Amino acid sequence: MSNLDRDRPKATPRSLAEWVSFSIALLVYVPFEVTNTGGGTVESVEVIAQLTINGQIVETGQTQIDFLSSGEVSSGAFIFNHNPAQGNLSIRVASYKLP
Repeated sequence: MSNLDRDRPKATPRSLAEWVSFSIALLVYVPFEVTNTGGGTVESVEVIAQLTINGQIVETGQTQIDFLSSGEVSSGAFIFNHNPAQGNLSIRVASYKLP
């Protein structure tokens, strides 16, 4: 062992609580639900999320739901690096196809 290794302070391992807090701080989950309130089935439902902070779009997300029958509900989550509470979050259905 070199003198440098002996003189270096030992790192304290992180606790589970610290790792969980760190992980949550990195990723902010925003859940959403899409309900088909129409009378027929739809396919390829595109859902878009847009986070704007101080008038600037800082993050966007997009997901696709393959199939939704009439009355069916599908849920998911968008993951952001920025806290959505610090800005304006818009989630909307951008498009869908009829079978």
